[in-house]
Amino acid sequence: TARLIISCMEKVQASGFSGVFINVANPCDVITQVISESGILPEGHVFGTGASLDSARLTDYLSQLTGLDHNSFDGLVMGEHGDSQMIPWSHIDFMGQPFEKAAREFGIHIDREQARKHILDTARRIYKGKGCTEFGIGAVLSNITRAVMHDEKRILPVSVLLEGEYGEQGVPAGVPCVSGKNRVEEILEISLTEKEKEQLHNSCNVIRGFVEKADQM
Repeated sequence: TARLIISCMEKVQASGFSGVFINVANPCDVITQVISESGILPEGHVFGTGASLDSARLTDYLSQLTGLDHNSFDGLVMGEHGDSQMIPWSHIDFMGQPFEKAAREFGIHIDREQARKHILDTARRIYKGKGCTEFGIGAVLSNITRAVMHDEKRILPVSVLLEGEYGEQGVPAGVPCVSGKNRVEEILEISLTEKEKEQLHNSCNVIRGFVEKADQM
């Protein structure tokens, strides 16, 4: 995929394109880095869908557990769009209150690791069922594109190159960002618990390993 993307970017450069490049190719974080390193587009003009699809699947899972509409929840997934992704449970809200408090009130028990595995397995179940997974990523890409084209200043967990944010340097990962006209305008650093920081760091290290392999190509 890295080799293919590099050949595509050469054609993009030759066309004189100067807009925003949103990567959906997997492994999303790694390929986003490959595109960024090409230097064809300015900083902030290249980002990936990252953990946006995983975040949508998280709210869908919470909806299934509670029987409540998925719009009732506000939560996100961070890190790799892949097996090492992490869920910052301290930032999942239900109607303005911490989800854990709401879960107690509704009598809902959540196995956090099981929830993470469910999200990871969603794509595998869909692919096994119909051989493709285009609708979920299509909806996510539509939302991100709308945020850029209409300058919505929308906060979305997209994959961007971290340069000191969350204590990480030179690694692409899914984190909440303000997406608006022409670019990712700001990377938001939300407060994480010590355990969540460790989980995000571990995920970034996994991405680093894959980026190093891509660079060797």
